[in-house]
Amino acid sequence: MTSSFTRALLASLLFLLPFGAAHAQVNGTTDIIVGRVTAPDGRPLAGARVEVTSLETETTRAKTTNDKGEYTVLFPDGGGQYRVRVRMLGMQPAERIVARQADEDRLVANLSLSQVPQQLAAVVSRATATPRGGERQEPGNT
Repeated sequence: MTSSFTRALLASLLFLLPFGAAHAQVNGTTDIIVGRVTAPDGRPLAGARVEVTSLETETTRAKTTNDKGEYTVLFPDGGGQYRVRVRMLGMQPAERIVARQADEDRLVANLSLSQVPQQLAAVVSRATATPRGGERQEPGNT
């Protein structure tokens, strides 16, 4: 009876082993890039566009910050080194490189944007004059 119990226990362990290895593999290669984007005075910036690019695969993923200025970007394929760029209208863009250290899977990239004056492009308006009667006259027909 002991040998059948041992065989059953061994079979159960062998059945569960692949699931444990797969779980460890997924957690070992998935990188989570998190952070908070703030204004110069420390206020959280909601609606900032965050683009994270894997330096190994050149894959880019983008998110928008929530009302607390926070974002989370997942990279299931790992890689370990990322460029984080943040843009928001009326603010100077910011960029930072983050890299995984040892076996960590959560990388933190907090960025503070500074205000910069925005210069809009010139607007040119053109119009054609029409006679008072509302009828347009063709050139040369006066």
